Amino acid sequence: PAFDSVWIDALLQARVVTGFQAQVLSSPDPGRLRVGPCVLVDRLGGGRWSETCVAEVIGQHGERRVLKRLVVPSDILESVASRLGEVVQAADGVKHPGIVAPRAARRAGPELVLGSRYVDGPSLRDLLVRRGRFPAEVVEEIGGGLVEALAEFETAGLVHGDLTATNVRLDSRGRAVAVDAGVA
Repeated sequence: PAFDSVWIDALLQARVVTGFQAQVLSSPDPGRLRVGPCVLVDRLGGGRWSETCVAEVIGQHGERRVLKRLVVPSDILESVASRLGEVVQAADGVKHPGIVAPRAARRAGPELVLGSRYVDGPSLRDLLVRRGRFPAEVVEEIGGGLVEALAEFETAGLVHGDLTATNVRLDSRGRAVAVDAGVA
């Protein structure tokens, strides 16, 4: 183990792995870095029963996705998996750039893994912490964009379920994007 930590530290210093990856590689379960055809790059957040990470598709440098791993009690695993499959299917018709819903759902042992597109940009929560309150005209623009995106999502028979400042990110164009839609 001590020898492994030297190599992991060298890879971290050379920026071959991220801090998150180094931490997982040093853990008792380093294999959890790989999820299907992807390798986890960084942790976005999570709670007691879930973890949300940025992942890169192996062999496709720069092709990033968000993977959400959900630990579901075995007695409700089938019904939750079925419901998430329905969400993925219903969300397939939603093409609005202001909302991100899962595009794939898979069982991976005792976990469910949801895949969605990655929005590279800060969350509204991060911006509020860094900059403080937004001017009224900015709030109006963000709110208007979100209402439009959420209306299209609702037309597909879906609801976001967890609209918070953490689950709204600004993309490279400055557009507000509701992420993690339909998962709660």
